[in-house]
Amino acid sequence: MKKGKVFLNAILIAFLVAASVQGLFPAGVKAESEAGTENTAKLRILETTDLHSNVMPYDYYQGTDQGIKYGLAKTATLIKAAREEEGVKNSMLFDAGDSIQGNPLATYAAKNLKAGEVHPLFKAMNTLDYDAAIIGNHEFNYGLEYLDRVLEGANFNVINANVYRADNGENYFTPYKILDKTIIDDAGNESTIKVGVIGFVPPQIMNWDKFYLDGKVTVEGITETARKFIPKMKEEGADIIVAIAHSGCDIQEEDDQEAENAVYELTKVPDIDAMLFGHAHTTFPGASGFNNKPEIDNKTGHIHGVPAVEAGKWGDNLGVMDLKLVKEDGKWKADKNASNSKNRPVSVDTPLDQEIVDGVKDMHEATIKYVNEKIGETKQPLFSFFSRVVDDASLHLVNLAQIDYANKWIPLNKPELKGIPVVSAMAPFKNNTNVAVGDLSIKSATDLYNFDNTIKAVKMTGTQVREWLEFSASSFKQIDPTKEEQQDLLDNSFPGYLYDVIDGVKYQVDVTQPRRYDWNKGVLENADSHRIINFKMMDGTPIKDDQTFIVVTNNYRAGGGGKFPGLVDGTAELVLDSTDEIRDILMDYIRDRKVIDLKADNNWSIAPVDGNVTMTFTASAAAKQYLDLVPNINTLGEENGASQTYQLVPSANEEQPVPVKEGWQLEDGHWYFYEDGAAQTGWLKDKTNWYYLGTDGKMLENDWVQDKNVWYYLGKSGKMLENDWVHDKNVWYYLGKSGKMLENGWVHDKNAWYYLGKSGKMLENGWVKDKNVWYYLGKSGKMLGNSWVKDKNVWYYLGKSGKMLENGWVHDKNAWYYLGKSGKMLENSWVQYKNKWYYLKKDGTMAVNTTVQGYKVGADGAWIK
Repeated sequence: MKKGKVFLNAILIAFLVAASVQGLFPAGVKAESEAGTENTAKLRILETTDLHSNVMPYDYYQGTDQGIKYGLAKTATLIKAAREEEGVKNSMLFDAGDSIQGNPLATYAAKNLKAGEVHPLFKAMNTLDYDAAIIGNHEFNYGLEYLDRVLEGANFNVINANVYRADNGENYFTPYKILDKTIIDDAGNESTIKVGVIGFVPPQIMNWDKFYLDGKVTVEGITETARKFIPKMKEEGADIIVAIAHSGCDIQEEDDQEAENAVYELTKVPDIDAMLFGHAHTTFPGASGFNNKPEIDNKTGHIHGVPAVEAGKWGDNLGVMDLKLVKEDGKWKADKNASNSKNRPVSVDTPLDQEIVDGVKDMHEATIKYVNEKIGETKQPLFSFFSRVVDDASLHLVNLAQIDYANKWIPLNKPELKGIPVVSAMAPFKNNTNVAVGDLSIKSATDLYNFDNTIKAVKMTGTQVREWLEFSASSFKQIDPTKEEQQDLLDNSFPGYLYDVIDGVKYQVDVTQPRRYDWNKGVLENADSHRIINFKMMDGTPIKDDQTFIVVTNNYRAGGGGKFPGLVDGTAELVLDSTDEIRDILMDYIRDRKVIDLKADNNWSIAPVDGNVTMTFTASAAAKQYLDLVPNINTLGEENGASQTYQLVPSANEEQPVPVKEGWQLEDGHWYFYEDGAAQTGWLKDKTNWYYLGTDGKMLENDWVQDKNVWYYLGKSGKMLENDWVHDKNVWYYLGKSGKMLENGWVHDKNAWYYLGKSGKMLENGWVKDKNVWYYLGKSGKMLGNSWVKDKNVWYYLGKSGKMLENGWVHDKNAWYYLGKSGKMLENSWVQYKNKWYYLKKDGTMAVNTTVQGYKVGADGAWIK
């Protein structure tokens, strides 16, 4: 479905001219002119990767398009420029996965995409003539049904070779494609080359999205899959093989078939001519992490001699590989040594592609409107700049929401777990969350939690929770207390999304000890080392090894993501398995409370280090605005672009001080209210609402309290109910204006009358006598009026006020009936009323104009003497 050569519009031409003059493109972009030969050609291979639905250069979290250096609408300009350069006769475009998830546009699309509607990212990609794209791990985050539906909108090849259907073992996706590519050789002649394209995804998707994939698909290792299919592709006539892996490039001691980052080993597989990859959100060639690595040329872009490229993330770079082709014995092949790769970065000044802008305009604007919906407000700033080195309110808020959810879920679904302490794990997914004081919106919640994870919880022992924290503490480098020069505190290769902070317990991290775990391999490294010290409950009680906890987390972590002990091996019992998204849970938590006034509770800290040490780390320069709120962090030196070096100075010779508790505090899943550090008891009025705190200070919820012989009910959020009904153990009760439970009396609610008995129980399906008058309460407790009721095969009539009628007539539906002394409707009998006799028939209706038992009755029903 190729559209042919794309002609540049006036804006793009102007950009290219300016780029040539100002040097915006890297040196060497212009192809060298050389004598043409029919036995040589050049194929330019272009790559995008990890777009994560970043179509527009727009920060949905901060609500700005200023200073943005990413977005496919900008990358498209570089793509078109790279195709149009002088000397470029042949090009192909590929994407290395992670497309449909990862930002508010993706979230909005997942919630609102209509049947048959094209995903906004694919709508943009469809305009650029991609030759193929592969599946990344995040494509599975919404489940297979959604993925299958979205892929229908792609007008390019989508391939993956190592995911199989669980029921029949067949490839779930098209494993590879052999594309007939018409090229122009260096002599100007047309020729056809067969380009084989194959794609791979990390096997870890079965852990990361286990709850969507288990029992539906299976996954094989990347390199073993390549060795299976690539020979077949060559047999089918592929001249060159382009391997595309959504996988990083870790140097491995051996070919690990379960490796997540397998590109290094993959390039050893014979017959791969070009290697495109992604997943790690970095650039190759170029990123310093690839320097001085065996068999990796970080200048020309070769790994084991195979030309390779990785184009960053979010469309911030375009990967450009110039693959030299030679014809030998009438067949084309790649001259890998003569090929090279580079990345071309998007800049602030890169023009936008108008066709893409117009194509996603509606969804983009709808997303902006969606993320700006107000859900509450915050009295304190919420930021994650320092969350890897000090306790942080932004993580604390998410953990409180997760604990709150679990504490409500457990009594309803797993009551046998009630009483077990609930704690919560949360990692800083990014280091630039920055929510200012003021209104909280959906974009604020997305800034605080930017993945579409669902909530889970596992049951663990104290030992397992500690090992979880030990693994997380691998984030830190070992500090030598004898050295006075600056020492880096953080292992910058450790991903932020693996640094779990657990709320609900207290602990410190001793960074002078060697790490206990090799986080990259997920194995125990130093069995005698322990970085986690002073491991206690929030009240200071030491935690026992065999103590039981419920740890709330997300589906990625619960499924083994990150290789955490107790989770990757499946020894922890999954006890909460919900499909509710954590971001939605966070938004509900904020909406319920309306105002968030939260500071870090300092439940964890880095332990003080003896000696004159200087522990440093790098974070955003924007974090300096909050240094007054984080007294143990200082700046060192000048800003370096957008970053700044900081120093952490833990409190000397003592634990981090715990602030005096004030106001509402959530502890072990229960709310307490403190004044001057003391937990309050009894009734508490907060703003306009009343709450009740037990003798232990614990706020009552969903429960009764008796005070001075009066019963009151505390609802779901602890608020005392008034002027409202409560349903408890299949019985309805009514709480009056002061919250007092009514009894032995009537209540008028929504134009109906109800009666509360001696114990406050609402009566229904029965009689009640009040002031010598009988009334009847129906099935819903509502007092009946102007209607009949049958009780024990006897009919009675309730008048307009609900009063049971007796010793009198009632006219209903053009007939007369007579109610006797006890209210019983007469039938088959005579009655004397005001010296006249009347006859009531079998159905209770008064006889008229007829003869009954030899007596004639007239039109008024009276016996005619």
